[in-house]
Amino acid sequence: MLVQSFDARPIHHADGVLDGTRVTRLRLSRYVNTCLGFREGTFLGTVEVDDPAVVRAAERAATAYLAALTDAPTPFHLELFIGPAGEAGP
Repeated sequence: MLVQSFDARPIHHADGVLDGTRVTRLRLSRYVNTCLGFREGTFLGTVEVDDPAVVRAAERAATAYLAALTDAPTPFHLELFIGPAGEAGP
């Protein structure tokens, strides 16, 4: 069994490419509703985020997370919680 604490920040997902040192491509989307809600019968969708400040925060977070894992070029998919001030976290 897996138990996680609840985080009320909106859930986003980032898809992109790391060239080995920096993120060269990134698309950020925010979930509409939640994965738990989907399990209970509500719809789950996404909308693309085009706010430059939020996208930059996600790019900074993605770069830091991926640098801790690899220095090789790699495509990625990350799930992030992003708060109202644009801070991104896992």
